[in-house]
Amino acid sequence: MGLNKKLRPAVFFMFCGLAASGTAQTLNTAYFTDTYDHRHIMNPAFMPERGIIDIPALSNMNVGLNGNVGLNNFLYKFDDPTGKYSLTTFLHRTVDGTKFINDLPDNIKTNVKVDMPILGFGFYKWGGYNTFGIGLHANAGMKTNKALFDFLKNGQTYDAVSRYDMSNTRVDVLSYMDISFGHSRQINDKLTLGGKFKILLGLGMQKIHYDNLVVEASEDQWVVDADGESVTAVKGLDPNSGVGSDLEFGDFEVNSPGIGGLGAGIDLGASYRLMDNLTLSASLLNLGWIRWNNALIGEAYNEPYIFEGFQNMGSDNDIEDQLESLGDDMEALFRFKNAGNRNRLTMLSPTLNVGAEYELPAYRELSFGLLSSTTFRSEYTYTELRGVVAISPLSWFDAAVSGALTNYGASWGMLLNFHARAVNFFVASDFIPGEVTPQYVPVNKFNMNFNFGLSFAFGNKK
Repeated sequence: MGLNKKLRPAVFFMFCGLAASGTAQTLNTAYFTDTYDHRHIMNPAFMPERGIIDIPALSNMNVGLNGNVGLNNFLYKFDDPTGKYSLTTFLHRTVDGTKFINDLPDNIKTNVKVDMPILGFGFYKWGGYNTFGIGLHANAGMKTNKALFDFLKNGQTYDAVSRYDMSNTRVDVLSYMDISFGHSRQINDKLTLGGKFKILLGLGMQKIHYDNLVVEASEDQWVVDADGESVTAVKGLDPNSGVGSDLEFGDFEVNSPGIGGLGAGIDLGASYRLMDNLTLSASLLNLGWIRWNNALIGEAYNEPYIFEGFQNMGSDNDIEDQLESLGDDMEALFRFKNAGNRNRLTMLSPTLNVGAEYELPAYRELSFGLLSSTTFRSEYTYTELRGVVAISPLSWFDAAVSGALTNYGASWGMLLNFHARAVNFFVASDFIPGEVTPQYVPVNKFNMNFNFGLSFAFGNKK
């Protein structure tokens, strides 16, 4: 049974590491707030009241994550006799394995996204509204099934060979910059059209996809049968291994970081005032691609190999030590052969927005909106239907509240938008969690985002 003692937490912290690193979507609660200066990000046909100048890194910061699991699935209260620790992982021997597995969804997903503006401005000229922006974007996603965590927690049973099918496990990470040029104009009294062109600069990308990943654990050995591919694209990447040898992700070095890929993308949008109090709108965002040069390819082609298990799992070590050990041991499970370098194409994740807004005839400062938003990202597709109530009680202040049904659960959001003559400031969220840790990580599900921004306005209101 010595092997069984080695097997415990591994992928867990890799997954939580993705979540902690920071995907959410744009700020949909603000979609129907006219004075929110960055509505053109959600629909390039939307035209702000005045020209704007963004403050670098502070104008429209968006940090968020989505998932169908939460910390309470993996961390448990621990009655430590020494009084040193109050929490432990699901791997600890005091945590019931059957209950832990039964509480997990069959398919587990997490998504993390960070959007940070670097430079941006907008102004009225040439018959419409024009925007220019430079932004930094980072996305990470993971998908697997509960068999992986069953494997980590329970390992091999005492009297039989245990088979764990973790096929279709995947991890995707993407980081890039974009330089965007936008223009919108009013075609007539009812129709407004807009579009953006983006130059995409790829900073880094990694994909780990397993079509087949099966572990058979016996009392004597654990055998892994895998069919999959890894792709890593970072300028100046040195894997410290030759073609045909094992890839050791922990040994990767980056000697000359920079732009590793180039691409292009577009945003398209339209707004149509169907009636005096009813406006319809639609947009298609992030239609684009990035071509990566000399991406490092790793291959696993159904050649069984022996996995020696995880070390020091289920011990009384603190959580940080357990999870650090988990990350080290995962490299032995996710094994690929160096297959050389090739060019690869990465598609962005397009978003389709369709909205309708009704302004109250007796009080035009109050409106009710309904927005359908879907981001298409293969295994990580996100969709929501959000209702919004927006109000502008003062000439310098707006607010909005929203509620949504999503494929990651229900959520509610709020926006506070202050727009004095020369300065605009907002704080908002589409996902306000009910319970968080002291580090503001959601407890029940990895669903939260936070947006804030500060910018300067100029010119007369349109």
